[in-house]
Amino acid sequence: MAIGDLGCNPTVVAPTFTGLDNCEGAFLPTVTTTGPSNTGCAYTQTWLANYTDGCGNAAIEQSITYTWTQDTEAPVISTTASSGDLGCNPTVVAPTFTGLDNCEGAFLPTVTTTGPSNTGCAYTQTWLANYTDGCNNAAIEQSITYTWTQDTEAPVISTTASSGDLGCNPIVVAPTFTGLDNCEGAFLPTVTTTGPSNTGCAYMQTWLANYTDGCNNAAVEVSITYTWTQDSEVPVISTAATSGDLGCNPTVVAPTFTGLDNCEGTFLPTVTTTGPSNTGCAYTQTWLANYTDACNNAADEVSITYTWTQDTEAPVISTTTKQRRSGL
Repeated sequence: MAIGDLGCNPTVVAPTFTGLDNCEGAFLPTVTTTGPSNTGCAYTQTWLANYTDGCGNAAIEQSITYTWTQDTEAPVISTTASSGDLGCNPTVVAPTFTGLDNCEGAFLPTVTTTGPSNTGCAYTQTWLANYTDGCNNAAIEQSITYTWTQDTEAPVISTTASSGDLGCNPIVVAPTFTGLDNCEGAFLPTVTTTGPSNTGCAYMQTWLANYTDGCNNAAVEVSITYTWTQDSEVPVISTAATSGDLGCNPTVVAPTFTGLDNCEGTFLPTVTTTGPSNTGCAYTQTWLANYTDACNNAADEVSITYTWTQDTEAPVISTTTKQRRSGL
């Protein structure tokens, strides 16, 4: 018996047999077949050739069996994975693929990838799954592409402003902040402030700049604090003294002055005098009290002037009448 494999999806042509008998010469054998049979995609068919001559001599039976594979169905590749974005800094696990062929059953597809590629922080990777069965039927290629962001670097917030004192009665302009992220590029930080607060005339305001990028990397907070004095009220100078005449030969005691400022509290005014001046016995002296606070608010000048007479010399009495001598 001869057996031969015809491969995949052949055109099956029945074998031919010839015969030769010593008496009858050439003859055509009787050829029988039950047709093809199969187990799945595996087919087989056998042809039997027989002949008995006129004298009852039977030829030795000849048998030809062909085997082949009947398969025109493409294998199917499957995966439970789906293309998509994996988010930030993932652990990238390659997708798995399975295969099923009508003839071969389960198979492992051939999976290829060129590895990850990136533009900046944006990464991508594609896996291709292929398979061709024994009869050269190619499965439809399956492709899975993952994208993700690779970013563990914190964004940076900057400002040209610096904390400090703005002086008196300023126009307060909020500081500006800028930001730069290795992945997102330039950004505007989130700036918060609770507004100005004060203790008396002393004011303060703080601005906080923050930012968290798309991969949850938080920038180092940047803080700017301005302080200033809010004061447009003039200080007030007071004295219990009053200008007036002190009479004769007084002990002249300089007047005292006190001061009160809405921001600075009590203060000592600056008191100046050019000293006493006189015309004859008539004396006068003026004291001037002044003060300017730290915000350049000037108090109303307060002036005290004393007058007096300086005279410790007795008056002199004179006469022009002459005394007569007696007896004349």
